[in-house]
Amino acid sequence: MIYRVYNPSLSGLENEGAYLLMCKEAMPDGLLGLMLGGMIFATASSLNATLNISAGVVTNDIFKRMRPDASEKTLMNVARISTWGFGIMAIIVALLIRSMGGIVNVVISVAALTGVPVYLPVIWSLFSKRQTARTILSATFISLAINLIFKFVTPHFGLALDRTWEMIVGTAVPVILLAGIEVVLKAKEFIAPEYMAYISGRNVRMRQENAGDTEESKRTDRFTQKVLGIGLGLSGMLITVLGFIAEENIVVPVAVGLVVTLIGIYLLILSLRRPL
Repeated sequence: MIYRVYNPSLSGLENEGAYLLMCKEAMPDGLLGLMLGGMIFATASSLNATLNISAGVVTNDIFKRMRPDASEKTLMNVARISTWGFGIMAIIVALLIRSMGGIVNVVISVAALTGVPVYLPVIWSLFSKRQTARTILSATFISLAINLIFKFVTPHFGLALDRTWEMIVGTAVPVILLAGIEVVLKAKEFIAPEYMAYISGRNVRMRQENAGDTEESKRTDRFTQKVLGIGLGLSGMLITVLGFIAEENIVVPVAVGLVVTLIGIYLLILSLRRPL
């Protein structure tokens, strides 16, 4: 936006290079080279971390589950092949960025088409006692398939989605699938075995915690509550003092500081009143 004021002739994808163009105008050659080197190394570091994480997921979460008896040498070879594969895919995507409308369009489209299908089923399963690993994975893969069809296949038949409809489809498809699965499973009065195992394990842990509620744990809880009370009280008093020092709009910081101070004092009193 700042460079457009300096050079309003930018058009098309040229605006994505505005940062480097502005650096070229404002920096001397040596400093410009240093900045470019920093950007390259920062990008390489981020890419290396992403490739390592992706290869680790393929090796440990997928291949090792399919071949639990695989040797360390085999796992290392799988990790190397996965790293090469993801690296080549990243290079291909980078080369196709310009033909796909620029990095901004690619990032927004990918987020719109894959964000909700990937994350919503997992979040949904945290609040549902009927969803299983199979239903969650099914909803994810079906949603991704439908979204990719709308993105890459239907435009060849005259049905191209704009940015708004990409977001609507990317959000609506997984929601409809998960809601439909939830209704069907509820009608069958199905309870996921994973949920029952979680409930059983939680009850066991609660009994163990109640049985192990020793004097040492009570003393630790009291000390933690005391530290929180002192910390909140001091923070609240500092906020209150800063609010009184301000020349204007002192009501909000003073009110917030007093509330935080009172919470800290309350916690401190509770910690002092708890029996040893």
